[in-house]
Amino acid sequence: MYGSHDDMIGSETPSEPPEQCAVVAARLDAYHDGLLPAEDARTVVSHVASCAQCAARLDAVAAADSLIRSAPAPHVGPELRHRLYERIAMARYSIPPSTPIRSIRISETTMSESGSRLSRAAATPRVPRRLNVWLSGVAAALVVALLAGVFLAQGHGSKHPGPLVGSGGPTTGLCASTASKANIPANAYLADLAMTSADEGWAVGGILNADHSWAQSLILHFSHCQWTQVGPTIANVGLSSISMDAPTDGWITGSSYGSASVLLHYSGGRWQQKHVATLENATGYFGNVRMLSPTDGWIVIEHAKDAHGLITTALAHEHNGAWSVLMNTPFALVTDVSPVGPDDAWVIGTASDSDPTGILAHYKAGQWVATVPMGGTVDSSHLSLRMVSPAVGWAMAEAPGPGGNYFEAVETPLVLRYDGTTWKSVHIGANPAAQRVYMFGANEGWAFQLSHQADNADPGNLTISQAQYESGGTWRAAKITARSISDIYALSRVSAGEYWAIGSYQFTMHQSLLLHFANDTWTQYGQ
Repeated sequence: MYGSHDDMIGSETPSEPPEQCAVVAARLDAYHDGLLPAEDARTVVSHVASCAQCAARLDAVAAADSLIRSAPAPHVGPELRHRLYERIAMARYSIPPSTPIRSIRISETTMSESGSRLSRAAATPRVPRRLNVWLSGVAAALVVALLAGVFLAQGHGSKHPGPLVGSGGPTTGLCASTASKANIPANAYLADLAMTSADEGWAVGGILNADHSWAQSLILHFSHCQWTQVGPTIANVGLSSISMDAPTDGWITGSSYGSASVLLHYSGGRWQQKHVATLENATGYFGNVRMLSPTDGWIVIEHAKDAHGLITTALAHEHNGAWSVLMNTPFALVTDVSPVGPDDAWVIGTASDSDPTGILAHYKAGQWVATVPMGGTVDSSHLSLRMVSPAVGWAMAEAPGPGGNYFEAVETPLVLRYDGTTWKSVHIGANPAAQRVYMFGANEGWAFQLSHQADNADPGNLTISQAQYESGGTWRAAKITARSISDIYALSRVSAGEYWAIGSYQFTMHQSLLLHFANDTWTQYGQ
């Protein structure tokens, strides 16, 4: 996954002096365990990115830690898991508001990672490995229970915010924008991305032919501050969605323009195609994937158009490791899913392909328990859902402007917030001219304004003219260095003030951009 570091040892010389290697080598164990200050951690990452020998040493540290974590653990049955989730749902909201969520999140990350280079800067250190076996077993059971609920706050797939790491303010992370690199193949279209830490992430899509058909699938991996292509590649397939439920476990969906669906599973350090008979026999092709855990998650199955030219959807649900297809959705067109617990999720969509009435629905313990109108018609291509917890969530859409026009940048954002009982429309406080909104929490989100280019009056020729982000309750302008960007999507949160995203140009799919936001500025990678 990281390249053949063993082959590089002895055949390359480090780019830094030997004494620098000695300094970094002495810090690798502390870096991996999250004990280094932020500045020292950045020094390690910068050095490892250009030194094959130290990169191999860090891999060895991670491999040793992985062996320790692979020791057998007691089996926790589904009954206990259900009771724990119920207890968490009631108890976790009594945590004082001043408690920094990031300190809890980093524990979840370190508990679940196995060898990946996670962000260690400015984070709560991992509990030393020398705790006695009895104490670590009890603590692990409690931590796993708490962290399962905390992980729900991160969301999944293209709408998820990413891990809560970092110092809580604007930052360049462990990989500064000027140090990051991206090797994006020509004619690449990126559909989704997921960051698992400040220096680890994935982007998926495909390589396009001249006629916009898929030539092959594409997976990009971010590591050592660089995006590089990794395998496998599948001919005539484009990948559409990714969800990382842990740094060492994730899922990717894709299709060949609706004629065949593809499911990839990340386990053991590599992506492999997964064949599930229940899903392969389902009509339609795979859309958004949203995983809660390796054994619980959701896939939107989009059916081909019927005799009337309308599209319908179904939902695939994995529960306790078994996949099934739910055909009885409360509305015909589901666009997004956000799990909140085992066998528990909210979904968003429209009444049908011909009726754009926005609707939310809640699925729990095998049945639909609530259906909630969003209060108007919406653009089904811009519907997203993010459940921060079982009692806090955000539904985001775009409502048509005068005359029901979605095409000339006259639509308005429709944002609903869930308080554990009801969904209510809210005003987020961003520029009223913004049309596209992505919320990550009560005081954190993005708002984009789309406008016509001054030199092109074509009603569909829209580009992002203003970007704003909210941090700590204050909306700030964000500079975009790339010109003529028509959309910024698949935002993945690294920390407060740091994001990765995908950008696209108007009227072309033949080259996507990767965008990194830090210090109030979006920096582009790609053509």
